[in-house]
This record gives sequence, C-alpha cells and structure tokens, in this order.
Amino acid sequence: MALQLPDAFWSTVHAFILSYIDEGIHVIDSDGVTKVYNRKMAELEAMEPDDVLDRRISDVFRFADNEDSTLLFALRECKETRNIRQTYFNNRGKAITTVNDTYPLLVAERVIGAVEIARDVTTMEQVLQDRLQPSLQYTFDRIIGEDSGLQDVLQQAKRAARTVSSVLIVGETGTGKELIAQSMHQAGPRAHGPFVSQNCAALPESLIEGLLFGTVRGAFTGAIDRPGLIEQADKGTLLLDELNALSPALQAKLLRVLQERTVRRVGATKDKPVDIRVLATINEDPVDAVAANRLRKDLYYRLGVVTLFLPPLRERPGDIPILVQHFIDKYNQLFHLKVQGIEASLIERFTHYSWPGNVRELEHAIEGAMNLLEGDNVIHAESLPFHIRRRLTQGSKASAHLSDGMARHNDAPQKQDTAAEHPAVETASATPEVFPQSNGSVGTSWVTPSVTPSVTPSVTPSVTPSVTPSVGSRPDLHTVLETYERAYIGEILSRAGGNVSQAARILGLSRQNLQYRLRKLGLR
Repeated sequence: MALQLPDAFWSTVHAFILSYIDEGIHVIDSDGVTKVYNRKMAELEAMEPDDVLDRRISDVFRFADNEDSTLLFALRECKETRNIRQTYFNNRGKAITTVNDTYPLLVAERVIGAVEIARDVTTMEQVLQDRLQPSLQYTFDRIIGEDSGLQDVLQQAKRAARTVSSVLIVGETGTGKELIAQSMHQAGPRAHGPFVSQNCAALPESLIEGLLFGTVRGAFTGAIDRPGLIEQADKGTLLLDELNALSPALQAKLLRVLQERTVRRVGATKDKPVDIRVLATINEDPVDAVAANRLRKDLYYRLGVVTLFLPPLRERPGDIPILVQHFIDKYNQLFHLKVQGIEASLIERFTHYSWPGNVRELEHAIEGAMNLLEGDNVIHAESLPFHIRRRLTQGSKASAHLSDGMARHNDAPQKQDTAAEHPAVETASATPEVFPQSNGSVGTSWVTPSVTPSVTPSVTPSVTPSVTPSVGSRPDLHTVLETYERAYIGEILSRAGGNVSQAARILGLSRQNLQYRLRKLGLR
C-alpha cells in the first residue's frame, strides 16, 4: 500500500523544485498580478521576490515602446509563444534580456493567467559556443563512393578547394554536405586556420544573431565582449549549414559581411575587418529556395560562385554495398562484434529503395540492425529496426515513379554536350497527362496545357502529353509539377539538339543547375 502523504508535503516538494530548477518561472493571474516567481527568475531580473510577488508586472517592469510583455500578450490573446527574445527593464532601470516560452493558463476554456519559462541568453550562448568547433574528421580520401556522379562532384570540390571563393553545396539531407565542406577546408590554403561550423536551423533567431556576429558589453543584460562565429573564423573557413533557415534580415547582414569584408557586433558602433572563406549548404534546389523567398537572390549570387550538387543515394545504388560494409566494419569495432555482412536478398532490396534519408538513413539502419542481432554474424531483414523494415516493404511502391528515370540514368551511355553524342531525350509525348479538364464530370478527363515560353524563336516548345490515366486517378501536386517539369525540360533539351549549355541558356539556369535537374528528373 502506497504511503499517504499530506498535501503540505507535496507543496514543499513543489516549492523545492521551483527554487532549484535552472530556468526562470513567472506566473501571473488574470489581472496581471504575479503569483509565482522562483529564485532563478529573480536572478535573471536582478530583483527580490518580495518586490515582484502580488504586484502587477506593469508596475514593476518597463517594456520598450510598442513592445508588449510576452506574459501580457499570452494573457490577452490566449496564444502561446516560444523562443522569443525579449529585452525590458526592472524598476531600477536595469536592462534584462531573456529567451522565453510563454503559455496561457486555461480552466474550462477560460483564461485564468499565464506562465513564462525564461532562459538566460548569455548562458545559452556560451554553452552553444563551447560546442561549435567540430573535430575535423574528413578529408577527400575518406569519402566513400565509386559512383561517377559522386566522383565528378569530388573532382570539382578538389579544384574549388584551391581558392578562397565562396562555395554553395546543394544536396538532400544526409548526403554528406558537411563532409565535402570539411574536406575542402583541409585541402585548401586555409587548412591551418580555424574551421567554424554552425547549423542555422538548430537555433532560434533570437540567439543566432549574437552567435554569428558577436556581442559587446552592455548590449543586453549579461552581455560581454565576445567575438561571434564570423570573427572566430578569421583567416579560416566558416561553414553555414542549412543556410535557407536564416531569416531574410540575417541573410542581408551576412551579405554585407561578404561584400564589405567587415563585421559589426550586436550593440557595437564600429565595424571590424575579417578575412574568411564562406562555405554554405542548402538542402533544396537554390532556384526553388529563391523563388519561395527562403534564400535571398543577391546572397545566392554572392555565395554560389561555385555550386556543387551532391547526388542522393538513390542515384548511386552501386555504392550501397560498399557503404554497407563500411558501416558494418565501423560498428563491429565500436560494439566489439564480428558481423561478416548482410544477406544478399537484403542488399538487393537496399539498392531498389529510395532512401529518403540518404547515407545517414543507411548508416542508422545498419547500426540499428547490429544492436538487435542475437548470436548471428549476418544481418537479416528481421534485425533491421521496425520503421526501416516497413519502409523497405513500402519502398518499391514509394519509389516506383523513379524507376523509369533511374533505368535511363543507369543504362544510358554517358552523354556529352554535343548533339551528335547526346541521344534524343524522351519527348513530351511520352509523359502522362496530369491536369484535370473541367467538363462537368468528376475526374473523367485529364489534359496538360500547351506551354509556350518566351525563348529564342528557334526553340519554342509545345508540351502536350497524350497518355491518360485511369478514370478518377488524381496525382498529387508534387507528381503533377515534377511530370510537367520533366516534359518541359525534356522538350527544351530535345529542341536544343541535346546541348546542355544551350538548353540551360534558354531555361535561364546555370549549366550545373540544369545537370542537377536532369539527374533528379531521370533525364540523364
């Protein structure tokens, strides 16, 4: 029988937790009067609890013009906010800066108050900066893969490594973009300088600005003179991973650094010269990112001096057995096992699976299987983690739309930029119709409208596919757009006589970007 403890005991436990938790807790009632105010919150705001408890926060704290308290906002709007950086002043005029998560408190759908969880900006930034400098593990000779597409990218990266120009590395999640960046740094003239890396999607905007650009003492509560990542990378390389996660405002500040070769810390009035090489990665087509306003066009032009497109794992199936054995060897050493390999039928299934998580997903599949082995020295399907087994089973269906393109990519001879050496690309007439025609019935007719872009008079395509799917068949938007893009680019390339450079000029793309799209669409 459980020991029955009085309510007073649990009240003591509650008070103990509030006193020792390392985050500030501030609770107000529906009138904005403070009811809970813990020790950490008092430290952050340089206040005594007795000066805050049972008083309206508007009587104790002053907020900047046109900026409301996040607590009062949650109370008034009944909305939660997260990772909001807020600067305000206590009743002694001291500036306070915290990063807050704030939630309304509801009882029977009625707002009775709000609670705020506050974190010290300075402490958070210091902890994050302590983890910023990665150990450089990779050089070009440690990157595994024999696929010709991957080898082409590696050769381009090796050539680009010799200079200090900016490089944009494009690839899906898990393709190894940071491996390429580390290898370029190690092979370049700045190999003995610092290599500073930051994932732009890993931090809220309220923190990333100070981390990138640095701070000066007095800029906000607890702020100290500290260089940002840009200054730390002086005479070396700065890698910005997932660049498209940066806000447009921070992208504009970064562009200024690249143009002026100077940086200004948050709260400073003077610029400081810096000498850095910037490598950036993006997990989507940069042209698409620009069109969707996730990447500033001017920053793309500045960073994309050299653009490298890493092929996804599904486009290099011949590398899968090599990678599998590499990961088995790696985890044999780590787990003190003696696994010999993987059953042949499973390898075959691996090579036909689309691997949306790319090499990272493959590594996790092998690691998971080796964790679950029971006295066996060969990995079987039942040893794989459940979600991998399920996705492998679904993989053939999920990636069926890629099969034709993959067959062309793998079986066709290598094509050059000359019409004589580039066989005619599959024309638009072989592409399924995908757009519904309105005729008063539901899903009975599908057509694709003609496309007549403004291009040179000698190349004016009319994309009109002619294959009709079954009645009621409705492809999703992604399939519609991909089918349309495949037909359009195929038509342009065919009319350009297979000349990639000419087709790229007509399409308004760089030659390398068009090559990337051709591979993605299965046209090469």
